[in-house]
Amino acid sequence: MDPNQDQTASNSNSQYLTREEAMRFLRVSRTTFDELIVRHDIPVYRLTRRPLFNQVDLVAVLESHKTSHKNKTTKPAS
Repeated sequence: MDPNQDQTASNSNSQYLTREEAMRFLRVSRTTFDELIVRHDIPVYRLTRRPLFNQVDLVAVLESHKTSHKNKTTKPAS
């Protein structure tokens, strides 16, 4: 089986969202969403004048902004 075939199938099944749906998906304000677009963090797709956003791209944005929290231990009170 060709590994690229899985990727192609995955891409063809991806969902495109409107601006409002994408903002809700990311749980961000319009201002924050627009900043992400200006910084080219989120690709914009246009067939007509209405922008669309690929859900796979939005997940990638979330993953790229993931932070790790180290398990901090507190000192016992003396």
